[in-house]
Amino acid sequence: MSRVESSRDRALLIATPRSGARVGVPVGRLSLWGSQLSKLSELKAATNLIEFAPILGLPASALAYTLYISAEPKYSMFTIPKKTGGVRTISMPNDRLKSAQKYLANLLTECRLEIEDAEKPKKKIVSHAFRTEGSIITNARQHRNRRYVLNLDIEEFFPSINFGRVRGYFISNKNFTLNEKVATVIAQIACHQNALPQGSPCSPIISDLIGHLLDMRLVALAKKYKCTYSRYADDLTVSTNRMEFPSAVAYQIAPNNSAWIPGNDLLYEIHRAGFSLNHKKTRMQYSDNRQVVTGLSVNRKANIQAHYYRTARSMCHSLFTSGSYIRPGKPGSTNGAPTPGNMLSLEGVLNHIYYVKRQEKARTSSIPTEEERHGIELLYGRFLFYKHFVALEKPTLVAEGKTDYVYLRAAIKRLPAYHQILRVTQGGVTHNNISFLKHSSITKEALGIDSSSSYFIKFIRDYKKVAATFKHAPLQHPAIILIDNDDGAKGIFGLLRNMSINISHGTTAPFYHIVRNLYLIKTPESPPPKHQSQIEELFDQATLGTMLAGKVFNMKNDTDTATEYGKSYFADYVVAPNVNTINFAVFAPLLDRIIQVIAYHQTLVAAGAV
Repeated sequence: MSRVESSRDRALLIATPRSGARVGVPVGRLSLWGSQLSKLSELKAATNLIEFAPILGLPASALAYTLYISAEPKYSMFTIPKKTGGVRTISMPNDRLKSAQKYLANLLTECRLEIEDAEKPKKKIVSHAFRTEGSIITNARQHRNRRYVLNLDIEEFFPSINFGRVRGYFISNKNFTLNEKVATVIAQIACHQNALPQGSPCSPIISDLIGHLLDMRLVALAKKYKCTYSRYADDLTVSTNRMEFPSAVAYQIAPNNSAWIPGNDLLYEIHRAGFSLNHKKTRMQYSDNRQVVTGLSVNRKANIQAHYYRTARSMCHSLFTSGSYIRPGKPGSTNGAPTPGNMLSLEGVLNHIYYVKRQEKARTSSIPTEEERHGIELLYGRFLFYKHFVALEKPTLVAEGKTDYVYLRAAIKRLPAYHQILRVTQGGVTHNNISFLKHSSITKEALGIDSSSSYFIKFIRDYKKVAATFKHAPLQHPAIILIDNDDGAKGIFGLLRNMSINISHGTTAPFYHIVRNLYLIKTPESPPPKHQSQIEELFDQATLGTMLAGKVFNMKNDTDTATEYGKSYFADYVVAPNVNTINFAVFAPLLDRIIQVIAYHQTLVAAGAV
């Protein structure tokens, strides 16, 4: 299967499930049974819009309507403040055009993978943005432990790539050599006001393809002078351990002046490739001072800057203590005034720190220090606990797997009797009035929650102690754990009985209040003597009997075998596309249990008894 899954590959199944029915599979899955043509070959063979549109994944009539017929404005414009002052203009495409741009971005990304896979020998990537194997970390790592680190910035990177450059690139580039009419259509999809717009999904990949010529020229220049070069979008970095930095690349105005000027050879190659520099952002950094590349310290290893981490800890402390925090302004910025922070912004900061430290730790495989082992994991874990369980904005449900959420969202949508409590409409848009905690590597590592019962046992056991560490603890809404009432729940049942909570497969209480705002519900009990149940058993036999590509559903098997498919396929390719035809009435008792928890917790909050 191709490494890039296009939007059309994720097409939903369309058949209504019935006993023994064979349902289609997504287009992208067909490579499991047959071959697919090279996307680059298809693209090079196309001669007009009619032939190009199917390769893109759109009907030709729809693409033509979007580009040439629709009277709807193609873009809406707005500005956002830059961190260093001033504003950046964002051109947001309308939904039709944005969809076409996403398809184009997927197609060109797949073509780039084909081109790079065909290179022999394989070339080391020097452009680290806009690709799955690149990041600010991989970019910064190229410049660790260097005597000199020079940072430069391309001026108006996207806007400097105009319609003619886009069209000309796809016509003349040796890897594409597309038909002129096809290249014109690509430029029409991609460009706005004679430039690549900031806000378009395809601007990153196109800018990176066109910027590749600049990369190759600067790689050659860097090699000539024993330097290392890399690029992250519009940020260029050149570093070296030479005793003197080569003046052809950059030179100091005077020994007692900290300002550096790009050298003639460097400027020549940048201008020859069709770009120019923002000279205000040219900065040389020495090994005896802090060296930063794409926001990361590189003096010893690619790492978060110490002051950035300290600021994050300070903001978290304020949030956990008072329920609010102030985000400091950026020094030297015209927008540098401190501002009230929000939960989403702080989560982004912590996620960034966590990602960088985890990636660097995985790369070095070294034994981490106590601070490295526990610092960010504990801080991020405490933040996630505070967000999802202490200061939660609406009831939160934690299930054993992502498939449970697919079922519950569908059931809530299809059963109007539950809309008044479990759904809410704001600004004409309807949302679920309950949060579903998404399982991920982060919730497993930092928060300590995963689908296995051992994680649930530890989480339940530690809940009261962890919740007590927050001075600001509103606990206004319940956190509800949902589990299957089967053998996998025995350990949890044992823990709760040790906490004087009467629970077993056969107990029929609608919910179990564990501690503070934490509750547990189990799937409704089956008739005796079995009592046990799984959430999938709430579906009718016709739905459970749906076949996918000749395979039958095994609710105890979450893998894909020659004869069976598991829960993930069942949720994604049987339930999700057939929400409007499946009978969800049997989910009513389970939803009743959720509503009873919400009502009970409201009485505790009103009485001040949480």
